[in-house]
Amino acid sequence: MKTRTLAPGAYLARSGQSVSLYDAEGKCFAMNKMGGSILALALTGLSAEGIADALRHYFNGTPTQSRDEVAAWLDEMEASGFLHS
Repeated sequence: MKTRTLAPGAYLARSGQSVSLYDAEGKCFAMNKMGGSILALALTGLSAEGIADALRHYFNGTPTQSRDEVAAWLDEMEASGFLHS
């Protein structure tokens, strides 16, 4: 299990079905319900494969494609400085 945490000073704000993630400098990453679900599951320690499996009814592609999409999204969140692992 890969432990992921929000970056120091980062926080979440929810509005309806959208979720916004802010870093300590106020940079914002807005996401839809799917992004919020991926983030919530990632913070529990699930792998990209585990997240894709948990949300498989939302994905149209193969399990491999779904896992790759989730992994790419998580990598983007880490590269942007919102998540740490």
